[in-house]
Amino acid sequence: MRLDDCYTLLDVRPGATAEELKRAHRDLVQVWHPDRFASDPALRRKAEEKLKAINEAYETILASPLGPDDPEPRTASAPGDAVRRQVVRNRTWALTCLAAAVFVLLRRPTPGGLLIALLLFCMAFVFMMRMRAATRL
Repeated sequence: MRLDDCYTLLDVRPGATAEELKRAHRDLVQVWHPDRFASDPALRRKAEEKLKAINEAYETILASPLGPDDPEPRTASAPGDAVRRQVVRNRTWALTCLAAAVFVLLRRPTPGGLLIALLLFCMAFVFMMRMRAATRL
């Protein structure tokens, strides 16, 4: 089902908020619920079909990249963006671990503090190796 058809079926504008969309869906479900047509089997079948279409439209809008409350269309990210994000994330973690290790060494020059600092240095090393591996891809 096309996204425009979904908005038309739910009788909301394409830029509708999540709350407006939810309200429209609830209203239509109340109107077209098959239990309201228990006495007439033909109307009940029509109501079931209509309710299926309403639910499908609602789920399609929620699952779309331009779902409710999304004012701008999302563009497909470039292949290098994921690698760049991974490198930045690993660099951030490595620097954080290094800073924490230095802080622990300065504040607690005890055997326990040295062990904690050593573990933090090892973690920083692991993050740097991950960063290096990500740039080789």
